[in-house]
Amino acid sequence: MDLGIVPFSLLLAWIEELFESLGHSQAKGALAHHLLPSVQGICLLADCFRDASLVETEAAILCNWIDTPMAGGVCTAKALNPSL
Repeated sequence: MDLGIVPFSLLLAWIEELFESLGHSQAKGALAHHLLPSVQGICLLADCFRDASLVETEAAILCNWIDTPMAGGVCTAKALNPSL
């Protein structure tokens, strides 16, 4: 195994465990592969543009996505940002 992928493999496995604990055993891989690059990508953009509000916006979008029945309905945007 290429040592460069170890941190991402561990992170994906942990995210998959979280989705599995929400009852999404079959879709856990797909859900994790959607969530991780979304978070990584927005962090990169926020750093490049020096705009933390990009992270706040993406967090609200991801919370709405996680709130959908397919993703388990475990997060609310208001929990992350009460001003929404």
